[in-house]
Formats: sequence, structure tokens, C-alpha cells
Amino acid sequence: MKRRILSVALTAALMLSLAGCDKKDASATDITISETPIVSTETSVSSEASTEASVDTSASTSAEGEALNSEELFDGFMNGEVKATVTAEGDKGQYYVFTDAMTAGEAYTLNEIIDNLSDFMEANGWDKRPTLGEISKEYIDAGSDGKKELHVRIELPVEGIENFTVDMVVVEKDGKLKIAYDGDSWSRSETTVGLDGFIMSGGSAGASVHCGEVGFITADGDFKFISKWEEDSEIATEEFYVGLTTDTVKVDLSGLDIDKLNVSLSTLKEQPKAEDIMVTLYKGYDGEEYDAASPIGQAFEKAGIKVVSEEESQKIMAERLAELGYK
Repeated sequence: MKRRILSVALTAALMLSLAGCDKKDASATDITISETPIVSTETSVSSEASTEASVDTSASTSAEGEALNSEELFDGFMNGEVKATVTAEGDKGQYYVFTDAMTAGEAYTLNEIIDNLSDFMEANGWDKRPTLGEISKEYIDAGSDGKKELHVRIELPVEGIENFTVDMVVVEKDGKLKIAYDGDSWSRSETTVGLDGFIMSGGSAGASVHCGEVGFITADGDFKFISKWEEDSEIATEEFYVGLTTDTVKVDLSGLDIDKLNVSLSTLKEQPKAEDIMVTLYKGYDGEEYDAASPIGQAFEKAGIKVVSEEESQKIMAERLAELGYK
């Protein structure tokens, strides 16, 4: 079997192995999962359709003045009767960017969110308004503490361009709702929200380049970034550019034997510089690793990229999980 050289993608498997028998299986709790269509796939997004926008949906009490529990708040959100606050920390969309379409710290109904995202998409490059497809929901258990969080998935395809979907995790905190995480998926990238709040997104950036990032929702309802990664298979150029960095970093591989060179880059920083990047180097999928003393390793070190073994990378990721308190 081919070796998986996605250093940070290994974090997902590492998390599961670290959790072992001590981790409560979210699927074994009383958390119920439902795929509930809210609208038909024929429904088009329009501001006129947001009839609930004129309703005071910020209240978190019933008509009798009783405080609503989290499940009642979630139901109210899905029905357009309760708003959820947009946050910047977990805003991870690539196309449907919540903090570009709305204001962080402000609360919105579900229809207002859909309308604002659609306005943003139409006005920023596509010149075409998305069509609203199915909206589905499921309950997850971030932190495996028995408290429910709401995962909502919205189909917002742009006809003739891309079948986009939007994921968001809505949490209850102090009697109010907030959007702890949002992300999107399309044909070359997929966002996956786990039942325990672990989130992985990523996909293809080309025929031989794959990238993504991982994070999780805590039991307190906050998003924590873990790491992001990039894999380049069988490098074919003597000038290798590191895609994860905020600045341009070039590795000079001229004159070196780069036949079947595979490069697995990772970082624990959301906005990394060269010194924040780690790399594991392989000759082919199943071949040997190149260490820091090898000519190829030296080329990466010269560019400021730290060369680590696969074993070292996994250890660093384990320490990262412990530091962030993933349970």
C-alpha cells in the first residue's frame, strides 16, 4: 500500500489513535442525527423570500418568557425565529466567506445568512445569483461532553459554474447562538465535520498538489485551528515554491536528483512564514526519507524550511493536540 505522505492529514488518524478507548464515541451517545430538508431544491434565493427578516429573532425566550434550551434555540434558528452571531475565528470559507458577506459580531437569521452569502457571491466575480438547494442539519457533540451543537449544510450552487455547498456549526453559549465555524465545498475541495467536532477541509490544487487544514470545535463552542498542509507529488521542477507561506519562498533544487521526489509540508500557524514550515521528504510513495543532511534536505534548510522525519512530524502533531486540549 502506498504510504500516505500528507503530514497533517495524518493528524486525523493520529487523533483517533490517541483518543483510543478513553474517548467517548459520539455516535454512541444520545445525540440524534437527522438529515432534515428545510426547503425544496427548486427554491431560489431572494431577499424577498426572507419573510422572517422583519421579525425580532434575537430573543432567546419563549412567548411565556421562559428561557429556551439549546435544542429549542437550534429549532428556532432553522425556522427563522432565532439569530446566530457571525464570528471571525472560525470563518474558513474559500468562496462563501461569512465575514466578507456579513459583519463579525452581528447576528443573522438563516435566511439572512443565505441572502447575504448569495449577494456576495453574485457581486464578487460570478455575475450570477446562486440557486438555493437542500438545507440539511445534524446534531454533533463537540468535545464529547453530551451537549449538542448544530451542523447545518446548505446547497448553494451557481448554475453552470460550480455545485457549492456551505457548512456551518452553530453553538449555544449563555442562551444565545453563534456560528463557531463556517466553510465551503466544491468539486475540488471538501469540508468534513465530524460528530465530535473535528473538522477537515482540503482537496486538489492541481494534478499533483493537494492541500488542506484541520481544526476542531471545543466543548465550550470555540473553533481551534490545528494545522494545515500541502503535498506535492513527484516534483518536476528545479525551482520549488512553498505554497503555505504568506511570503514567497523558493527552494533551489538545481543540480539535485529530484526523480520521484515527494514533498509533504505542514505548519501549526494560520499565517506562516518560512521558519514556521516543516517538511518531510520522500523518494516515491514507498521509498526512503531524505533527512536534513541529504543534499535535498540541505536545499530546503537553506530556504529556511525545517526538515523533519515522519515520526517527528507525528510527535509534533500529538504535542499540538495536547496543547490545544483536544478530547
